[in-house]
Amino acid sequence: MAVFIDIKGTSQGSFQLSKGGARINNTAGVIEARNAADNAYADIVGQILKANSNELQLNANATLSGANWKMSVLRPATGMTANVNYTLPAAPINGSLLATDGSGNLSWTAPGAVITGFTVMDSQSFVFNSASPIALVTIPANAVVHSVEVIIDTLFDGAPTLQVGIAGTTNKYMDTTEVNLNSGLGDIWKTNPSKAPLGTSEAIIATYTQGGSTVGAGRILVNYSIPN
Repeated sequence: MAVFIDIKGTSQGSFQLSKGGARINNTAGVIEARNAADNAYADIVGQILKANSNELQLNANATLSGANWKMSVLRPATGMTANVNYTLPAAPINGSLLATDGSGNLSWTAPGAVITGFTVMDSQSFVFNSASPIALVTIPANAVVHSVEVIIDTLFDGAPTLQVGIAGTTNKYMDTTEVNLNSGLGDIWKTNPSKAPLGTSEAIIATYTQGGSTVGAGRILVNYSIPN
């Protein structure tokens, strides 16, 4: 008679699958898969994995301390208008970035490769004895430089000068008259050229003259976009 009771259900907190097999435990209303000795968790292998509502969670029983934390993948609460599928690339490529084609197909892209439709801010530090020219960033032929900023982090002495452009046109994006390295600490000098390369990629450089300075440091920020 006990056999029929177990088939219908059991009042015990644990149900063992075959003699010496894995266990299914009921712990405070949570189903757990345990080993035969009931002293460790057991793997669940199945053809279908179902997440709880809008969340897939890894390491759900984390202690939330040290290096032991949860990791979750969640569906956005708003903004979806259709089903979304993400297809991962076949194998990892060292040093590459994961990019999408806009339809959920993901691929590995080299950091220097051109990805369209976004804005980039590139930053380069320099000090009073920096070798000129200072290499900044190489932009593709369809990029547009929207702004160039120079931030004074340490006051310069002497009479240093700085301009930003390209070889042959060293003041294309910022002329020496548009930045003063002797200005106040934290000052920001900004131009808004909104210029694009002339049919080819450009290596943007900063041409710097020390002008007798012995102290000074700053940063050069180039903001550009790559249209679709």
